[in-house]
Amino acid sequence: MSAPRLPRLLAALCVTVTLSLLCCSEWAAAQVDCGSIVVCQPYSLQGPACVRKKRINLRFMLETSRETNFTVGTEVHHLATYGFCPVVDQLSSFTLPGAPFLSTSYSVTNTTSNVTTDHLSAGMFHRYLSVYGFGASNDTLYPQTNFSGGTVVVAMNGTGYSGVYASVAVVTMLSLEIGMHNGMFNYIGAKANSTMNITNPNYNLSLCHKGSAAGSAHPHSLESSSGIDHCDPQITVPVAATVVQPAKVGFVPTCNANDVCVMGDPNVYTCIGDIPGQKNCGIVSSNATLLRGVQLVVWVSYFGTDSQKTVLLSGGVNPMNFMAFASNNALNSVANKFTSLYDNIYTRVTSLTT
Repeated sequence: MSAPRLPRLLAALCVTVTLSLLCCSEWAAAQVDCGSIVVCQPYSLQGPACVRKKRINLRFMLETSRETNFTVGTEVHHLATYGFCPVVDQLSSFTLPGAPFLSTSYSVTNTTSNVTTDHLSAGMFHRYLSVYGFGASNDTLYPQTNFSGGTVVVAMNGTGYSGVYASVAVVTMLSLEIGMHNGMFNYIGAKANSTMNITNPNYNLSLCHKGSAAGSAHPHSLESSSGIDHCDPQITVPVAATVVQPAKVGFVPTCNANDVCVMGDPNVYTCIGDIPGQKNCGIVSSNATLLRGVQLVVWVSYFGTDSQKTVLLSGGVNPMNFMAFASNNALNSVANKFTSLYDNIYTRVTSLTT
C-alpha cells in the first residue's frame, strides 16, 4: 500500500526545520543552549522582546509514560524536553523525535539475554505536550491542562477509538500559533489580585458598640457584638485576579469542526482529543514497537507585530489555512499535485493500519 499524499504548499513555501534536540535531565532546567545567540522570550516581563528574523526560545515539554521517568532528589518526574531556537516569523515545522513512543510506551531489557522488548504503558491515561512560557496570565511559564491553549493532549487510551483494550491513541500532527504585540505576548484584560473600597451594606450606626472595628479605617468606628462592621460607611474587599490567555497564542486543531483530519488522509488518520471540533490528527495502535517509528510534527507560525512594530506574516501562509481553502472541489486537482511533507511518517503509519 503506497503512502497517502498530503496536499500542501509549494516547496519554496514549506520551510521545514528540525533543530537540535535537548533532553534535559532536570525539571527545573528546561533550558535551551543556543550558544552566543540572543533569543527572545515574549512571555517574560524582562524580555527580551522578539524581533522578526531573529531567534526565539521555544521549548516543548512532553509528559512521558509513567514507566519512563527520572528522579531529582526524592521527586519522580515524567518529562522530556525538546528545545529549539527558530527564526521569528519563519513558517517552520519541528519533529519531536520519539514523542509518540515516550508518551505511551516503555522498554525493558532482559539482563540475562540482553534482549529489549517494548510495551504499552499500563493503564494508559492522558499525556500532554506543553510549551514553556505559554501559560495564562496567572502562571505564564507552565500552561495549565484543560485551561491553557499552550498545552494539548497528545496521547490517551485508544480503546474508545479502536475497540481494542490494549491500544493507545497518539497525536502526530499539531499546529502552534505564536501571536505577539510589539514582540511580547499580550494578556488583554489581565489583572492581579487587588482590593477595592465599596459602600458598606451593613452600615447602621444604631447597631454599633464601643470599640474599634476590626480592620476599620475609621479611628472612632464602633463594632457590633456579632463582629459585623456596622460603623464604617465604606469597607475594603478583595478583588480576585482576572486570568486570561495570551492573545492568539497556543495550539489550534489540525482536525476540522467535524472532526476530520485536514493535515492528512482522513482514511488513515484519526482525530484525537476530548472536545468535539478541537481535536488533532493522529493514529491508534496496539503495537509499542511500531510506535518507535512514528514522529510528532508541530507546525509553527507567527501573528501580530515584533518589538519594532513590524507585522509578522508567516501566519498568513500557514498550511492549515491553505488546506482549508484547498478542500474546495475547485482546488482539489491542484492540491493533489503537491508532494507530501509527511511521506516518511505515512509509510510507518500505514503499517499500523494494515
